[in-house]
Order: sequence, then C-alpha cells, then structure tokens
Amino acid sequence: MTATSAEYYLSFFSKSGNPVKNHIAGPSLLSPAFPRYNTTYMTIDERLKELGITLPETTKPLGSYVPCIQSGSLLFLSGVLPLRNGKLTRTGRVGETVSLDEARDDARQVVINTLSLLKSHLDDLGKISRCIKLNGFVASSADFTDQPKVLNAASDLLFDIFGETGKHARSAVGVYSLPLNSPLEIDFIFEILS
Repeated sequence: MTATSAEYYLSFFSKSGNPVKNHIAGPSLLSPAFPRYNTTYMTIDERLKELGITLPETTKPLGSYVPCIQSGSLLFLSGVLPLRNGKLTRTGRVGETVSLDEARDDARQVVINTLSLLKSHLDDLGKISRCIKLNGFVASSADFTDQPKVLNAASDLLFDIFGETGKHARSAVGVYSLPLNSPLEIDFIFEILS
C-alpha cells in the first residue's frame, strides 16, 4: 500500500463520520513504512477487547488433519465448527431444529474460534494482512435458502474486527449434514505478513 492509498483510506473514514481511531487499518499501515499512522489505529487485540470478545482456548483437531497450513504468505485453515468449551453450541439443520438467528450466532462463534486458532499459530493477530476467502457450509433443511444470511454474520464480524482488510470472497453452500451434526462449518484463507 502506498502512502497515497493510506491517506485515501484515512480520509475515507474521516469523511464517513466514523472516527479514524475507532477503525482498524490493514496491518500494512502499522508497519514502519507508515510511522505517522502507527498511533492512529488500535491493535486487533484492542479491537477485540472493545467488541467484548474473549478468545477461547484452541481445541485439538477432531480428526486426522492439521488445523492450518501455511504456503508462502497464505494460511489455509481447515473447517472450523461453532464450539464453545469444546462442545458444539447446538446440533441439527438450519430451518428445522436451528433458527436463522441461532445459525448466525454460530457463524460469529466460528470466527471467534478461528481467531483463537490464528493467534495460536501466529502468536500475533497483527500479522494478518487480510482475509482472502471463506467457504461456509450450512446444514440446511430442504426448503432453507438463506445460507448467505447465515454467513453474513461471519463476514460482518470479520469486517468489524479488521476493517477493510476483513472483506473477502465467499461461498455459502447448503448441505444435508455436517460432522458431529453441526449446523455450520467454515474454512478460511488468510494472507499474512511475511
């Protein structure tokens, strides 16, 4: 990102009526290349605290796989389930035993679990350059077609935490069944600073 684009980013939030200090820029603006902007932004940990989000302990994989693989500057995450204290928040299909609002809550929980996983792998969430893509799988009844609304909760939370660098490409897919009868599973691709 050039200084010119950084200044545009700052002016965008200033003109939008949102105080710049309350938004997170991409970590690239936190780099030594932009020292005059370093004190303007919160760290991701500070933003999580402001949002009232506490990251849980990471859980061990539930099968024969690793939670993430790094290839160059990309970090590929395995599917993440909506676990709290090591257990699914609920089970079943959305549109049957799980409501849309419950599924949206599960999508937010998946993002929180994902951040915990990222922090465990990277030690510092400030190393995340941007969220590239997420693929969301929603266990759905035959007539449930609001999978995008479920995944919007995850997308919106990523934007609330990371700002513009939280915007991503996405797929929202309805499926008949997921592991452990989970209503939701999301996998992610993040770019990290080298």
